[in-house]
Amino acid sequence: MNRVLVRKDMSDPITGHVSATKGRFDDDVFHAMPYEEAEEMVAEKIAAI
Repeated sequence: MNRVLVRKDMSDPITGHVSATKGRFDDDVFHAMPYEEAEEMVAEKIAAI
């Protein structure tokens, strides 16, 4: 797997933001990014908790 799909508008439990696209799985609510970039983004989100 070289690229993963990441939701453009993600919910953020720290700030209380709820994604307007939550529950939708249409192609237009995601963008593809390299696996390494997505892994780094997830690590930052987890560290913030």
